[in-house]
Amino acid sequence: MQRSRIAGKMTLQERYETNEILLRLDIAGPSHRNPDETVVATPHLHIYREYYDDQWAFPVPADLDISSGDPGIILYNFLVFCGVAPVPPIQGGVLP
Repeated sequence: MQRSRIAGKMTLQERYETNEILLRLDIAGPSHRNPDETVVATPHLHIYREYYDDQWAFPVPADLDISSGDPGIILYNFLVFCGVAPVPPIQGGVLP
């Protein structure tokens, strides 16, 4: 079975209650301009900052593996990165 690269845009979010985005992973799409005018290429990770919400983006850290291109595996790795334990079952793919 051959895996294909991610087609189109993929965004994953960790939220506090329903409104505050704490982490937002953007896999595809345009680069991001931070409030200080620095530009971060895609993929990137938005991290909440007080007074700025999720307007700041950073390169994806090495401990968040998105290299497979498989949306199910990326979701699983994002949940682990966010500290979700246990990670609930994810349909549609073979996961660790």
